[in-house]
Amino acid sequence: MLVDIVLPASMPYLLAGFRLAAGRFLQSRPDVARYLYWDARTEDEFRVSRLKGAVRIDPYRPSLRALQGFRKDTSVLVYSSAGYRGARVASWLGRGGYTKVHNLSGGIFVWVNEGRPIFRGETPTGQVHPYDQKWGLLVDGKYRAEAPDLEKHSAAP
Repeated sequence: MLVDIVLPASMPYLLAGFRLAAGRFLQSRPDVARYLYWDARTEDEFRVSRLKGAVRIDPYRPSLRALQGFRKDTSVLVYSSAGYRGARVASWLGRGGYTKVHNLSGGIFVWVNEGRPIFRGETPTGQVHPYDQKWGLLVDGKYRAEAPDLEKHSAAP
């Protein structure tokens, strides 16, 4: 699922209601290839798998370096494990003046549970880092990688 709205700087990062299924989003946007994909997870999670072409951004200390040279109306899709950290980064970008920011609601967990492709580097994979034992239950067991729990820095992944 995807939060499909432009986030104004004043909007809180936890949004309810404005959601589309990921597949519907992908079908409704002929310009989807022009999106920048930002992975708002830890290095350990990113190493296991990511969306194709994604660039990692530290969800706890985000930096705009990856957006240097891009206009503030560049389309950006941010995601995390379950959506919380991605929503925080999307809100941060909105407050920074970026006007076409989208957060993948449900994160990479929903993405992979829908059978959508994920990659380890450039190679397709079927595994996603579970974040920890509790949150990992949101990932279908066939996609859940064997990995140690991560240190918590936020209320949700």
